[in-house]
Formats: sequence, structure tokens, C-alpha cells
Amino acid sequence: MSRRREPDDADLFREAMRDVKPLAPSRAAPPTPHSQRTPADPQSPAVRAARRRRAAPGPTPAELPPPVIAPDADAPSHARPGAERGLRRLRRGEFPVEVSLDLHGLTAARAQQVLADFLAEAQARGTRCLRIVHGKGLRSGSAGPVLRPLVTAMLRSSPQVLAFTPAPAAQGGSGATHVLLRAGR
Repeated sequence: MSRRREPDDADLFREAMRDVKPLAPSRAAPPTPHSQRTPADPQSPAVRAARRRRAAPGPTPAELPPPVIAPDADAPSHARPGAERGLRRLRRGEFPVEVSLDLHGLTAARAQQVLADFLAEAQARGTRCLRIVHGKGLRSGSAGPVLRPLVTAMLRSSPQVLAFTPAPAAQGGSGATHVLLRAGR
């Protein structure tokens, strides 16, 4: 008399996948080497920085005083005349962010066009509060930040913008800007 064998995990998996057909090859661009880098990669900047911190003698985190976070002097706020109350409300987070735009990785010329289109579309849709993520420009080299000053200049000159201020720390801090637009037409 033969004993019937119990199916193992591999058998069960094969049975469950019996009718599954493979996906067609994707036409998407292959991932860049930067996006494939993991934090465990010994050459990644995060791992190198952690190694330097461990090697450097110094106080333990428990011995350090709590950090003091000063406001970023380079992250301006602005309000049109008569919109100062709106700026205060924007800083307090009383306007929910309805839509966001991320400009990371764009050239200044492309960012300018994308931002102009974004503001026009948001105005046309009646959006009141939006977030523009531009980064702090810490990796811009000796020339300094590119996108943040461009965004600031465009927002100051845009007639549909009532006020803008750096986002709260949890939403990007000085690397993002919250914008209050005029009510849609």
C-alpha cells in the first residue's frame, strides 16, 4: 500500500500559479544605477557618512544637548499687500494643501515652464493652497541653489499668488514652499 504524499509549499505554489500568464516585457526605461543603490551598498554616501561618524571620537547622543532648529534665513515668506492675514493662516497650516508639484531634477528652464503651467492650471481649477517641492539646493555646488531662488522669484512676480511661506518641517521644511492663490475666477 502506498502512502499518498502531502503537497509541500512548492507544489502548492505551482498549483496556485497554474493559470497565471507572464506579463509582456515593459517598455519603461531601465532603472538608473543611482536608483538601484541601496543603503547597505558600501559605496553609498549614507554608509560612508555612518562609518565616519562611528570612527570619530565624540560624545554619545545621550551626552549631547537637544538640537536647536533655527528658521532658515534663506527660505523667504511673502504676502501681497492686504494678504498678511492669509500668510499667517498659511504658516499655521489652516489651508489644506490641495495639490503638489515636485521640481527635483529639472533644469531651471524646464522648472520655470512647469511651474508656470502648474500655477495657471491650479488657478483655473480653483485651487487655493498648493505645495512646490524644490529642494534646498545642498548639492548644487559652488553656484548655490538654483530652483529655490527661481521659485521664489516666480511666485513674487505671479499675479495669482497671494502669499507663500516655507512648508512645515514635516512637509519638506525650507525645501518646499506652501503657496496661497487668489480665489479662482
